Amino acid sequence: LHNEAIESSERYQEGNIYQRDLLLYADMLGETHPYYADEAHRAELNNRIEKMYEECAKIDNTLNFRAYLQRFASELHDGHTAIYYWENLNSIFPLGLNIDGDNPYIINITSEEHRDLLGKEVASINGHSVECILDMARPLVSADNEVNFEKLVTQYLMLTDFWRMLGMSDKELHITLADGSNATIPAIHKS
Repeated sequence: LHNEAIESSERYQEGNIYQRDLLLYADMLGETHPYYADEAHRAELNNRIEKMYEECAKIDNTLNFRAYLQRFASELHDGHTAIYYWENLNSIFPLGLNIDGDNPYIINITSEEHRDLLGKEVASINGHSVECILDMARPLVSADNEVNFEKLVTQYLMLTDFWRMLGMSDKELHITLADGSNATIPAIHKS
């Protein structure tokens, strides 16, 4: 994405790579997203970018920058406006969850040794309740509504990068089931 007016500006020239990309991203959103067609919303965006520009001076890697932009994008509650921040789509957790309200269940697992987990209710993962994990995930998922969020987050929870974005291990999941039993699910190579 390029915009000569922005790229020749003093702020762009003085900014780090993340500040520069933020300016281009904000311009693109302001010009193309229907929410910002409203002048008041566009002014709100321009004011917010000032603060975000300063915050981007502290970002030190691309993964954190992508997550930062995604947190902003998710506030639009638009499933089509998202930053896909995955770095390693080949490393996954072989575990599928069904999240429907307050009761998450294991509905898929590829490991033969863990087949007995199918259909069991999950109480916590890596020491956090599923409710807490979902709350941490909300700013990282662009979704139109709650149903869309639950569908997307169940897919993202298979990705080791997503767990790293949540500040947790991307090597293994420590699951506590509602019946009090425990299981450790290691990450695997997708193929």
